[in-house]
Amino acid sequence: MKFIADVMLGKLAKWLRILGYDTLYYHKVDENRLLRDIQDGRILLTRNNRWRNLIPSHQLLFIRKNNPREQIREVIKNLNLCPDKDSILERCIVCNQILNSLPKTAVEGKVPEYIYDTSNKFLCCPRCNRIYWQGSHRDRMLKEIDEILIEQ
Repeated sequence: MKFIADVMLGKLAKWLRILGYDTLYYHKVDENRLLRDIQDGRILLTRNNRWRNLIPSHQLLFIRKNNPREQIREVIKNLNLCPDKDSILERCIVCNQILNSLPKTAVEGKVPEYIYDTSNKFLCCPRCNRIYWQGSHRDRMLKEIDEILIEQ
């Protein structure tokens, strides 16, 4: 399932990407682009009542909750999603691209020395070149995801 999160749902877009879902995020509204992306089979996630009258209900989920954690639960519940554990943390949280594996030697001098010395698995976004590794932040995210999914 693919999504578009409107300008009011940036944190939700980030967490959907963390869960492995292809999620576009618009910092500002470009109605033509948004409508074109919906025609590509994306579901619009919005808090804007205006879209409820313009977008067919099967292509729109109106988000009622304010808290991003509750918003994730709302999306999962309303769309009957079952996040794939193998897809978690496989997308760039900034650009939405699928991450590519990098050999350790390719990140030398591009990550902090301690990270280079203590990590063996590195991923890179093919669009923005952001480098990811398995650090304590990843463990915290996985714990939070488990808590969100358990509370469903």
